[in-house]
Amino acid sequence: MRNNHHITILKAIAITLVVMAHASSPQCISRLSYMLGVSLFFVASGFFFNVKYLHDETTFLKRRLRGLYLPFVKWSVLLLILHNLWFEFGILNENYGNAAGGVTHPLNAQQWMQSLWSIVTNMSGYDVFLGGAFWFFRALLVSGIVFLILFKMLSLLPYYHMERVDTPEMKNDTERFSPYTLIALTIAFISLGLAIWKTACNLRWTGMAQGGYRELMGIFFLSVGYLYNRFYKWQACRLPDNTLPLPHLPVPDEEKPATVADKLRFYAYTVWICIKRMARVIHRIPVLSILIPAAITALFVAFPHPSMATRAQNVGEVLALAASGIVGFALVYNLSAVIIRLMNTIPQKEGRTGADHIAARILLYMGENTLYIFGWHILAFKVVSILKVCVYGLPWEMVGGHPVVHSEEGKWFWMLYTVAGIALPLCGVFLSKALRRRFFSDYSYATLFAQIGNALSATTHVMAIGATVILDYTRRFCKHFVRLSALTAHYLWVAVCWTFGWLIRGIIGFWRSLVDAVKSGTDVNDEE
Repeated sequence: MRNNHHITILKAIAITLVVMAHASSPQCISRLSYMLGVSLFFVASGFFFNVKYLHDETTFLKRRLRGLYLPFVKWSVLLLILHNLWFEFGILNENYGNAAGGVTHPLNAQQWMQSLWSIVTNMSGYDVFLGGAFWFFRALLVSGIVFLILFKMLSLLPYYHMERVDTPEMKNDTERFSPYTLIALTIAFISLGLAIWKTACNLRWTGMAQGGYRELMGIFFLSVGYLYNRFYKWQACRLPDNTLPLPHLPVPDEEKPATVADKLRFYAYTVWICIKRMARVIHRIPVLSILIPAAITALFVAFPHPSMATRAQNVGEVLALAASGIVGFALVYNLSAVIIRLMNTIPQKEGRTGADHIAARILLYMGENTLYIFGWHILAFKVVSILKVCVYGLPWEMVGGHPVVHSEEGKWFWMLYTVAGIALPLCGVFLSKALRRRFFSDYSYATLFAQIGNALSATTHVMAIGATVILDYTRRFCKHFVRLSALTAHYLWVAVCWTFGWLIRGIIGFWRSLVDAVKSGTDVNDEE
């Protein structure tokens, strides 16, 4: 198996923990899942951070936007379009919601447009009842960008410029305690210190959900992941212990005294050597690499479980989350290594390896498609919710419970929720990829953007022709309208003149008749 299979299987285990956390699993499993599930993804992301992005920020940003922002927008808009339709089928309703009693409501036009605006501009406004895990996309995107900025800023400081030492004994491990390791340690302490400060003083990172707690802890776990990467690369050299020279603090003199940075590097490197030697002892006994982290993790599970999903209530929860993430990654990573060893020991056909075993293929497929499980497992829960409602004769509206049906019946249904939350999104991914290979084999983002560009060009051309035709007909209409208006005005004027003339002639005739009648009456009186 390739080296990255360790992380792929780790991600498969992590997404299983996330799904179990949302499936209303038993308390001990739920605490473990909430404590480790999401933090493992941040550590795994930092594990693959490459320092080449310090000089190629555009590529880093493009990959992050393509891998996090675009899926978030596509899926959030799709759920937004279908939001009011879910109420017609009872998937969502205004009577049953989450365990705290919160419910959702249909959206009017203004609320719909506001949600769309928030989705595109701020990565918020998504449907929290069907996309409740979507906060992960924004937290990982923001923390990744801030981590890169901090890494680049610190790499420009002179305190982190260290010479690389190459010796015959360390020809396979030339980087030693490099400046990048010290930079990652600095970022980890800065982010953790800010998270503690924020929690202790109840501060908020304006514009961020949960006051920025998720993003700060995300930066910390990214640093931890990068340090784990350096540590495992160093450990992979498999040098004898006596070939690891302890650091020497430069002898101060009048010309070049030992600086504070030299002392910090000396103590940090000493701790690093000790950790490495302890790790080699543990590495000789694989069982210890699992039992020791498992025992430490069990201690954290016994306390009120810390989680990145909710804001920490005190400093203790911040420290517990940080420590559990560090120990949990070691536990799951070593567990992944044991799984790989077990798969390699199973007899395989000629030309095949442990990665071709059905169990390994399932785990690897899960680890490669965790993003889809993360996005759609809550919607997949609704299938099991329908089954539970039908089995126990519960009201149909309880299907709208978030994220599962909250009832005393069928406590064991959390296992079905877990299986459905993983299997159904994977089936959807498999079918979509199969259809794409069958009907859209040449499909790619470049092709899509080219087709969109051609469609926009054709639309613009058609609109130009339509505008020309409309202007021509408008000109003709205006011309005929003016002529018709002039003719109509003429005839109206003639009609008015004829009407007034008729009225004037009638009035004059009536006046003459009245005058004649008065005169005739006057003549009769005179004769008498």
